[in-house]
Amino acid sequence: MSVTTTFGYSAAEDRLWVSCSAWNTRLWLTRRMVQSVVSSVAQVLETVLGAAMEDGAVLDAVIAGSEGQRQDLWRIRESIP
Repeated sequence: MSVTTTFGYSAAEDRLWVSCSAWNTRLWLTRRMVQSVVSSVAQVLETVLGAAMEDGAVLDAVIAGSEGQRQDLWRIRESIP
């Protein structure tokens, strides 16, 4: 059995939602919930990247702290031949 997960955004309600093919409804996420989850994930990612750098498995890494930084990093990435 295959299960799919879908995320979306309602501009009218300014909320994110997630649904799973195994559910009969959408789970609505408030901005506070999303920020909390993203903050937790970012902390774990930073810890894992730090350990990988200490082990020599990763030489360099950068994590964007905002949408503007993400766009700037992507622009730099796309400009590299």
